[in-house]
Amino acid sequence: MRVVILMAVCGLMSDATSLVAAVSRGRAVHPAVTLKLRGLPPLVVRSIRYEPPPGQSPFNSPYRCRVTLTTPGRGAVTVETIGIGNTETVSCDGLAAVGVVPGPMPRIGFVYDTSSPNASGRTPVVVALDRRSGRWTVDDALSLGLVDRMGTMTIPAMRRALATR
Repeated sequence: MRVVILMAVCGLMSDATSLVAAVSRGRAVHPAVTLKLRGLPPLVVRSIRYEPPPGQSPFNSPYRCRVTLTTPGRGAVTVETIGIGNTETVSCDGLAAVGVVPGPMPRIGFVYDTSSPNASGRTPVVVALDRRSGRWTVDDALSLGLVDRMGTMTIPAMRRALATR
């Protein structure tokens, strides 16, 4: 926060400052959910929908989504889920479902309502924990593969599709 204030005082407003302001204006679009993943303490998941600053969305997607993953006593991490990578061309309309999905590492499945100027639908996103680095990241390849494999965009459908992967 000091950096943002210092940049403002010095007249060095940047896109980063705009992004901080945009995210702070974001709003939760799904109630917080506590998930229990094997071998990990309970994880509180919150989804936030926000407008990116002007010029930050090359495809003019009006809304992005991110999740905040909080482990009590250990702090929180934020992961961009809609509006980057494979999902940079769609706008986030909100989180439809979240749940634990199977895999060789801890994974969380998200199903978002998304839209573009000419279509709307549901988009699956898988966030996985890299045990070596301790970082949660979107698994773009797996998420994109689910779009092709899933008929119904639900957490149970994700679990079935990932049971063999």
